[in-house]
Amino acid sequence: LVTPRTVGAAVSPYISRRCRRRLTQCDVCLCKENISGSEESRRSESKMVSVVALVLLALGISDAHKLGLGPCQDVTPMQGFDVSKFYGRWYINEVFEAVNTCMTLDFEEKTDNSNEIKASQGRQISPLDAINVKHTTNYAGTIIKGDSETPARMRVKWPVSGIFGSLTYTVVDTDYTNYALTFECASFIGVRYYSASILSRNPQLDPTVMEEIKAKATENGIDVSNFQVVSQQECTKLGEGIDINTDPDDYNLLGLISDDKMQGIKSDDDLIKIFEGNATPKQ
Repeated sequence: LVTPRTVGAAVSPYISRRCRRRLTQCDVCLCKENISGSEESRRSESKMVSVVALVLLALGISDAHKLGLGPCQDVTPMQGFDVSKFYGRWYINEVFEAVNTCMTLDFEEKTDNSNEIKASQGRQISPLDAINVKHTTNYAGTIIKGDSETPARMRVKWPVSGIFGSLTYTVVDTDYTNYALTFECASFIGVRYYSASILSRNPQLDPTVMEEIKAKATENGIDVSNFQVVSQQECTKLGEGIDINTDPDDYNLLGLISDDKMQGIKSDDDLIKIFEGNATPKQ
């Protein structure tokens, strides 16, 4: 599975030998150096904790996704799929590894590229829900349309896809007006990163239709025991609370920093400054 050791190897070109050694040798992420209380030592410790935080975030990219061993399974795409009918608002009724509430998906064709679709996922974050903070969040991914033979088999790149890059995004079944079943997956160094979603045009889906969709999922080898219900209750409307939007350009191969900024990182200081949002490294 993805571990601090493998993620440490991924970030190693961008950090110092000392930090790289600590990341790849440490079996427990929250390892610290046994250092004195001097200002320089405290700064070194702070840098290490920040780098470890990056690793922890990288290991936590599986929001609404699962990790498993082996390649992606072959899921049959829907025949005769018309992507233009798929556009618009969908509510996520059930999804693998649901950790948030009020999850939605909005699909629209990009105005500057007719072969790409903007996929915006809205959600409320459970920790903020738990302390009664009214908020909405949204992050956008890009879907590359499928070819004419299999239009229902597309590719998607989410900001949080991280080291897995783009995923195969398959529409297994939909009637466009009520329900949809989707499956997405990517693999990297023998680990697969995958998810399935049951979508509906309304916040709630008829239980009979839900049973039929899960039967279809089972036919395609999708383990329905992984589905978790997404609450669509007490959802904050846009403008009623804090609005947290995620710019897809703010992420890199670890799902954290944009590629152009990543190229400018020459030292631990540059990495920490980017992570803390204080500066852009010198080119």
